[in-house]
Amino acid sequence: MSAATVARCASRCGIAAAGGIAWILVGYPTSLLLARRRPLRTDASAMPSASVVVCAAGAPGPLVAKLTALRSDGYPLDLVQVIVAVDGPDTLRAAAAAASP
Repeated sequence: MSAATVARCASRCGIAAAGGIAWILVGYPTSLLLARRRPLRTDASAMPSASVVVCAAGAPGPLVAKLTALRSDGYPLDLVQVIVAVDGPDTLRAAAAAASP
């Protein structure tokens, strides 16, 4: 490869890098400002459903606390599916069943 070819390639790479930096610093923020904003929907029909998997082993105390926190976080309970994977004694399974939202 000749020195002129290497210089041309380096120049083109520099221009491409400068263009990328200009897009990141100026173009993208400007496009966000000019983009049409969608209204924020706050009704329950706009909220997605969620699945939460809780793994439990050992003492039931932390499991009950986690399930109670899931129930009291304010998300509609009919949109939440809670899956509790229990690897422990029957008392842990009973505590999970009693505390599930």
